Amino acid sequence: AGAYISTGSMNTFVGMSAGEGITGTKLTGDRNVAIGVNAGVNLQGAATENIIIGAFAGDGITTGHSSVIIGDSAGSGTIGSGNVAIGHNALTSGTSADSVVIGNNAGLQTTGNDNVIIGVDAGSGATSITQCTIVGANAGSGATLTGDNNTLMGRAAGNALTSGSENTFVGAEAGDGTDDGADCVAVGFRALSGNCGSSNVAVGVNAGENMSSAGYNVAIGQFASDTTTTAVT
Repeated sequence: AGAYISTGSMNTFVGMSAGEGITGTKLTGDRNVAIGVNAGVNLQGAATENIIIGAFAGDGITTGHSSVIIGDSAGSGTIGSGNVAIGHNALTSGTSADSVVIGNNAGLQTTGNDNVIIGVDAGSGATSITQCTIVGANAGSGATLTGDNNTLMGRAAGNALTSGSENTFVGAEAGDGTDDGADCVAVGFRALSGNCGSSNVAVGVNAGENMSSAGYNVAIGQFASDTTTTAVT
């Protein structure tokens, strides 16, 4: 543990190869904690104030700082600084910075910054997203999500989103059929759960659930406009 510390101080490394570092750029940073087999194994240079707990946790962090990584293989991608990743495989292969990712397999391959992802498998399909909030088991997990500024809250909410951006889906399976739609608001179980167009608002259980290429519609109430497909009003 800590085999290649140079001038770093107040570091705590516990476990085989924890905080081991590399021969080329030895660790000069301070106040790092790495506990577990291969935890923080690549810490080097000015890496500072990281807390890494779990086997292979944070093993992709090099010179990053101020991250909290807890869980087997959590944060094992080449992630930047200021991340919180908690859970088995959370933020495991991305390059995110300033993100909070909590849950087993959450944010599995996320590479963008300033995201909040919470829930088992939440955002596990998300890649280069920025400023997204994804909360709920399997929310934003069913496709390769690249759209920015989405808010997805509820089990499987926005589960099919790909390039769609600036959507707000709140409720289990809300907006879960939408892929490239943008600027939509869906609140309620399965609201806007079809592959809706853009700029639609649906509030209520199953409201607007079959909208496909429709745009600029407002549907409020249980099953409101649930048979609307391509109409524009």
